[in-house]
Amino acid sequence: MDQHDEVDRANRRAMASRGAVDHYQGQSLLDPGEAALFDLVAAEASGRPVLDIGVGGGRTTSALTAISRDYTAIDYTPAMIEVMRQRFPAVRALHLDARQMSELADGAFFLVVFSCAGLDMVGAADRVRILAEVRRVLQPGGAFIFSTHSWVHRRGQPEHDLASFFAPLEKGGSPLRQLRTLVRSLRAAAVGTLNLRRLRHLAERHEDWAILNSHYHDFTTLMHYTTLAAQRVALSQAGFSPGALAFTHEGRRVGPEEPDTPLLHVLARVPG
Repeated sequence: MDQHDEVDRANRRAMASRGAVDHYQGQSLLDPGEAALFDLVAAEASGRPVLDIGVGGGRTTSALTAISRDYTAIDYTPAMIEVMRQRFPAVRALHLDARQMSELADGAFFLVVFSCAGLDMVGAADRVRILAEVRRVLQPGGAFIFSTHSWVHRRGQPEHDLASFFAPLEKGGSPLRQLRTLVRSLRAAAVGTLNLRRLRHLAERHEDWAILNSHYHDFTTLMHYTTLAAQRVALSQAGFSPGALAFTHEGRRVGPEEPDTPLLHVLARVPG
C-alpha cells in the first residue's frame, strides 16, 4: 500500500470512530478567522449555491444556510452524513469524497467551504486532486474558503508534549475527583503514546510541507502542514487567482510575513 494511501486509511478510520462522530455532532461555533471570511463573502454569496465539504456533524451548516438556502453538504464518512441528515433534515447532504465529485456539475457553486482543516487529512497528491475538483465546481468569480495547518508553526514544535495528555487537577476538589481526573489522564497518555508509535512511520518532513501525527482524536490522525507561500502556489497551479487572502484562527489578517500560528483560514478566488 502506498504511504499516502495509508495516511488516508488511518484518517478515515479515525473519523468513522464513535468518539469522532460524537465529538462533531453537536458543534456549531465558528472561530474568529472563519467568521471573518464568511462575513467577507456573505453579501455576494447571498442566495447563490454553496457547497460545504467535510461537513461532519453540521458545525458550519447554520452559518452557511444563513448566507444561502441553496446549500449542499458532503462528507466521505457515512456516519457523519447520517448525523448531519438527522440534525438538518431539510438540507441536501451527500456521501461524497472531495477527490471525486463527479456527481456535482462543473461551475455549480459560487462558494465552496472546506473547514476543520479537512484538506489536510490526505496525502500531497490527493490535496492537488481536491483543489482541482473544487476549482472545477466553482463558478467564475467564485470563492473557496478553507483552513490548513501551518508548517511555520509546527516545524519548531516538539513531536508531542507529554504534559498535553494531562488535564489540570481542580483546585480544592475532592481527592476522589482528582484521582478520577488523574486516571483519565493516564489512560489518555497511554492510548496517545501507542497511537503515536503506531503511526510514526507515516511521517514526512520537507522544506515547505510535512505530514505528521496530530493530537486530534487521541493522536489517531495524520495532518498535512504547509506554508502559506506553498499553499498559494498550489492554488495558482490549480487555476485560482494569485494572492489568496488569509486570516489566523484568532481573526487577524495575515500580512506579508506568515505568522507563527497553528491554523490558517484561506480565501481563494476563481478568476472572474
